[in-house]
Amino acid sequence: MANKLKDMLDPKNSGLALTLNFKSLEDRTNFINAIDKIGKTGVPQEVPVPKSIDFFKTVGGYQYPYDNVEDIVKMIVYPETDTVEMPIVVDGVELKYAFQRVRTDEVILLKSKNPKVLDVGLEFKIRDNKVNFNYKSHPGNATTIDELILEYKRFLALLDVLFQKPVLIEQLGDIKKYFNKSLQEYVRAKELCEVLGINITPKTVIDEDNKDFLTEKLYILLVKKSIIRQNDKLNFIEMADVDNLEIGQALFAVYGRTADLEIYGEHRKIYTVNCTFGAMIQDVKLKEDGINVVYFKDSEKNPMYRSYTAYLDEKDALDEMNNIVEKREQYENAAGWLDQLRELLQV
Repeated sequence: MANKLKDMLDPKNSGLALTLNFKSLEDRTNFINAIDKIGKTGVPQEVPVPKSIDFFKTVGGYQYPYDNVEDIVKMIVYPETDTVEMPIVVDGVELKYAFQRVRTDEVILLKSKNPKVLDVGLEFKIRDNKVNFNYKSHPGNATTIDELILEYKRFLALLDVLFQKPVLIEQLGDIKKYFNKSLQEYVRAKELCEVLGINITPKTVIDEDNKDFLTEKLYILLVKKSIIRQNDKLNFIEMADVDNLEIGQALFAVYGRTADLEIYGEHRKIYTVNCTFGAMIQDVKLKEDGINVVYFKDSEKNPMYRSYTAYLDEKDALDEMNNIVEKREQYENAAGWLDQLRELLQV
């Protein structure tokens, strides 16, 4: 019955008129009140169910019975809508942001035509000259990381168009800051995974634990190819030849490490090249296997720290170690981990 009623009311069936036969005068009154409410608010209304609907077709100025619908279970009346598009600019490219629009004497309602990732709503109160703005984000609904990134960029561009004067909406700065921060997080995830050779979805990024800012650290090391300085101390190293070492001697220690890391549900082997500065030889002890253990200490005046780079290919790490003397100054003056993290996160 619902499909039949829908077909009768299709705009293609021009020349049709209808009569609603209500069960009572009260239902008729409530139906009229609901229609009036739609005219004021633009919000769909559930209305009393008529006993039946009679359809008439107009031919030559006369109306003739066309069809009849009964056994109606539920009826909701919707306001008339059309589509409007707002011009936005994303990465220098002109795009359109489409809205479904409802116009009444008192309000103009705009609602995202494609609310899959971001559901945006605007209510312009004509008499009060006020705007109500609302949104809901559903990043997990995006099919790909590229789609998610584009939708966030489109939303930020829309905000710039809609609210050129921040006084029009409270907390606009906080909203833009939140979405900018999230956008950059997704962009970093995409770029890092391209380097790591990992296929990700928006849900993968959202569900990632990211303990100790591992994602950001690998992004700095593997995407930006930066050197990270951390206030780590080297307690000891094992060496075969210690003939040229003396207690109290400052040592420029270079060594490699291998780590098996899990990120975005996959494992990747990372090779690091490490340079330790400020290490002073405290003691040297010979083990039973003939290997010497060199112990280190530092001082308040010259505290120990480690600077390091990372590679996905072991050969690249070995090449870096072989040329480390030429790059010693870069490692020695590298920016600290926390400073680079703050700059990356813009906090």
